[in-house]
Amino acid sequence: MGYARAIGMRAVLEEDAALYDHLVHNHYPPIHPMFIRTAKAALCAVREGNYAENIMMANGQTRPAGEIVEDMHLEAFLEEMPLEDDGEGW
Repeated sequence: MGYARAIGMRAVLEEDAALYDHLVHNHYPPIHPMFIRTAKAALCAVREGNYAENIMMANGQTRPAGEIVEDMHLEAFLEEMPLEDDGEGW
């Protein structure tokens, strides 16, 4: 359910709002929203192929971007979003 919810939120919300929803509602216990910046930095690095890039987290610790993406279950934010149907068919 968490992956599907994250995909759905990405489709209707800006990335920051979708990340907030994912971190707070798809984790138990919830991940504090102060980690949105950490999540965004890790996603940016991984999207560029820099899985080992060290990211300073909101709690002052440093971890590789790939580990952050995995631990925060951010894989849904790496998927390409489909283009909207323009009514002209597929």
